[in-house]
Amino acid sequence: MNTIFLLFATINLTQTLIEAQPIDADGLLSCVGCHIKQDSIHCPAECDMIDTPIINPFLTPKNHICPSLMCEIECGDGFSKDKNGCDTCICEETNYPRILGSDPVSVRCSMVQLAIMNQCISDCHLCDMINTQIILDHCITEEGLEASTNLCDPETTEVCPIPYTTCNSQYVCPKVTEVTQCSHGGISGYTTYQLSLVINNQNVRNIYAIYGDDQPTVHPMNIPPAFQGSSIFNTNLGGISNELIAINSDARFDSWLTIGLTNGDPQDKLAAVGIDFQSWTESTGIHTTNGAIYVMNPEEVIVPGNEIIVGQLTIPSHVTTEVVMNVQGKLHCKGCVGINNSWKQEEISFLLEQPTPIHPNVVPMNCLSWYDGCNTCSVRNGQLGSCTRTMCFTEDAPRCLLYDSTPGH
Repeated sequence: MNTIFLLFATINLTQTLIEAQPIDADGLLSCVGCHIKQDSIHCPAECDMIDTPIINPFLTPKNHICPSLMCEIECGDGFSKDKNGCDTCICEETNYPRILGSDPVSVRCSMVQLAIMNQCISDCHLCDMINTQIILDHCITEEGLEASTNLCDPETTEVCPIPYTTCNSQYVCPKVTEVTQCSHGGISGYTTYQLSLVINNQNVRNIYAIYGDDQPTVHPMNIPPAFQGSSIFNTNLGGISNELIAINSDARFDSWLTIGLTNGDPQDKLAAVGIDFQSWTESTGIHTTNGAIYVMNPEEVIVPGNEIIVGQLTIPSHVTTEVVMNVQGKLHCKGCVGINNSWKQEEISFLLEQPTPIHPNVVPMNCLSWYDGCNTCSVRNGQLGSCTRTMCFTEDAPRCLLYDSTPGH
């Protein structure tokens, strides 16, 4: 009988794998000495194979103890196994689980469906959207929304978003973005806000000044009291360099004003006039009717894009306040000279108000310990790790118990 050799792809295991096994025309092993034991594969030398025990990846190692599972799903063909041969809470092959507790008549999401939705939101990068959509099956949340609608959309999964809406202004609209996360992860007891102007007019070429003025009528620039770093870690203009932040991480939350630049303005493209930065402290703000921050070359487009950062303020989290400024820039205008080439917009207002969570089941990226309403779980980069296994008959509101106070997280 002629022997046919079937080549197998080498699998990356800790020991050398057999690259060929003699198989007869019927597809059966012709080398009877090659056999499978409980935890390894042995083949004698006459089979022209390495006589070294090879770990069988489909069998559970002798010393491995499979953890007990409490899966809230049922699988007709059983559960699939992990690399150690232990059951997982994933159904075998393509059979999708039946959701326990779901009502075939009602479309309201069951607790399990909500858990799956929230798990997906907490780590969208690892979310299997196809299976998740099947499991959710158009169920409706308590808010009256379909659970799968905009699932893992950054606009809808941010934990403490500050809403931005376009305005009716002719040139720019104010926008506030939180730098911290739900008032955590920065200076303790403070919230850090980024202020920017979104250009909504295609004729705007740049922004070259933010200012306070009294001509022809009074239009002051008002900046509220704000946290200031100490010594070299305090900058008032153009942001702060990454090198200083690397030395003192709290410097990331210093308060400053700018036009586009956030890296400390190493090329001195910005300047200020008529503003007493020395008096800007946590108890005293800036009020000027004859001062400005400006770009040295008013023709320069200092940063690309249609969103221009104009400041960062760190203020006590419980404080609600307002920033007011006036803005001037250049237009795209062929043949225009002097004042005909400029635009300005006055009394632009930014509301600074502590953001509140609208997705309480989303785990913040800077959370270290998460309480899901019953059990407490460790967290790393927004992804749940090990959890306690307490059986709860009632559930509390989920929340983060411990935040990472290291800036940048």
